[in-house]
Amino acid sequence: RLYATALLLALKLQDDDHLSMKHYSNAAGVTASELVNLELSFSQTVGYRLIVQPEEFFSYSRAVARKSQQARAKEEDGTDKVEADASAPPGGRGAHNPRITSAPEAARPDSV
Repeated sequence: RLYATALLLALKLQDDDHLSMKHYSNAAGVTASELVNLELSFSQTVGYRLIVQPEEFFSYSRAVARKSQQARAKEEDGTDKVEADASAPPGGRGAHNPRITSAPEAARPDSV
């Protein structure tokens, strides 16, 4: 659902001549009304900041790739313990879940 919603918004942002919501909802496997609600919720969550600067995109891409590599390494080691990430600020983003770390300050949506 997240991917379908992000893809729909990207398509709408890039091209004014897009298909119907019914078409996209069928492809996503949800109802048209649910997709409309997902689109609105996603847009509100990102503060309607739908255009991402390349630096921000690459910053998040590197963070996701790093976490993915760490998860694979843990799977290969057979360890499943959760360790807090030193880059996560105490009480900040990710504090409730030690596997989620905060993005670099320059990449945070509230700092742009």
